[in-house]
Amino acid sequence: MKKTMLGMAALCLIVLGFSLAQFNQYAAANTEGYENDTSPITPDENDTETKPETKSGWVLEDDKWYFYKDHQLAKGWVEDGSNWYYLDPQTGIMKTGWLEYNKNWYYLEKSGAMKTGWLEYIKKWYYLDKSGAMKTGWVEYNKRWYFLDQTGAMKTGWVLTSNKWYFLNKDGDMKIGWLYQNGKWYFLKPAGDMAIGWYQDSSKKYYYAYSNGAMAVNTRVNGYYVGYTGQWIESTTTPYYLNGVLLVNKHHGLPSTYGGGENPTARDAFEKMKTAANNQGLTLTLTSGYRSYEYQKNLYWRYVSIYGQAEADRFSAYPGYSEHQTGLAFDIGGSNSSAWVNSGFDGTPEAKWLANNAHYYGFILRYPPGKEHITGYMYESWHFRYLGVGLATKVYNSGLTLEEYLGEY
Repeated sequence: MKKTMLGMAALCLIVLGFSLAQFNQYAAANTEGYENDTSPITPDENDTETKPETKSGWVLEDDKWYFYKDHQLAKGWVEDGSNWYYLDPQTGIMKTGWLEYNKNWYYLEKSGAMKTGWLEYIKKWYYLDKSGAMKTGWVEYNKRWYFLDQTGAMKTGWVLTSNKWYFLNKDGDMKIGWLYQNGKWYFLKPAGDMAIGWYQDSSKKYYYAYSNGAMAVNTRVNGYYVGYTGQWIESTTTPYYLNGVLLVNKHHGLPSTYGGGENPTARDAFEKMKTAANNQGLTLTLTSGYRSYEYQKNLYWRYVSIYGQAEADRFSAYPGYSEHQTGLAFDIGGSNSSAWVNSGFDGTPEAKWLANNAHYYGFILRYPPGKEHITGYMYESWHFRYLGVGLATKVYNSGLTLEEYLGEY
C-alpha cells in the first residue's frame, strides 16, 4: 500500500518536472521507518458511515409513550408482560383512560395497562371482565350479584329490571330476605326479586305483600288475617295451644260447647291475690269470670246494638272468641262499683296494685295500654288472664303482650 502510494507520488513529481534523482532523495526521506511496519491497516474513524439507531420496547418521545416490537413501531393492542396496552392505530401513541373498541368499553390506567375487575371512577364503580370489557346488567362476583346500568355504573337501592324489583345494598350486592325501609317490610326472594302477593319466607310462614311490595300487617286479605308481624294467622274454632298455652283472641276461638265454669286453680289463685291485697288495705272484687258461649253472644250483640259493631269489637269479643269462656279470665274491680269494667278503674289504687303484683299469683294484665293493634282490644285495666306464676312472671318481665311473647301477633 505504501509502495503504491510512493509510485503515484513519483509520477506526479516527474510530471511536475522533478528529476529522478530528486524523487529518490524525497522517497528515501519519507519511507524511513516504514520498511518493517507490519501493523494492520484500520480505517479512519472519521471516515466511517453512522448506522441508523434501532428501537425496542417502550420509548418516551415528546412526553408520549410508544412501543417498538421487533424494532417496528407497534399499533393497536399490544401485550407486554402480563398486561395489555392500546396504541393509537395512526400514531402509535399509548392510550390511557376510557377506550371504545369494537362496541366495548375498556379502561387503561395511567401506566397504560388495561384494567380488569372493579374500577372506581369519579365516585362510581364499574366492573371490567377478564378480557377488560366493561360489563352492564347482572354480574356475579364472589358468589354475590351486582347490577350495572347501561353506562356500566354499579347501582344501589331499588332497581327495576325485566319487570321485577330488586334491592342492592350500599355495597352494591343484591339483597335477599327481609328488608325494612321507611317503616315498611319487604321480602326479597332467593332469586332477589321482590315478593308480591302471598309468599313464604325461610320459616315457611305465609305473608302478603301489596303491589308495591310492602308487607300487609294487622288486616284481612281476601278473608285471611295477617297479624302485626305480617304473618298469616290461620283462624281456628277449636282449642288452640301455642307453646302449651291456650290462646283465645280474635283469630282463635272455641266451639260453643267448650267450657263449664271457672278453672279451680285460677280461682284459688285469685282468692290468694285478693287476700294479699286486703292485707294492704285494698279491696278486690271479681266482677266477671266464666262466661258461656250463649252468655257472650247475648252480651256482644247488645253492645253492637248500642255502639255499633266497629266500636263494640274494640272491647267485646265475638261469641266463641272470648277468653272468659276458658274459665281462666277474670274482670276485677275495687270497692267502687261504679268503676267496675270501665275506664273509671284506670289509675285507682287497686288497678295500680294489680298491674304491679298480679304476676306473683299467676295473672297478667291481658290488654295493656298502647297494644290494641296487637291484642285487638282497647286498654282494659280490669281484665286479667291466669297463666301460672312461672309463665306470668316471664311475660310480665318481658313487657310484652301474650301474643307477642308467644310469637304470634
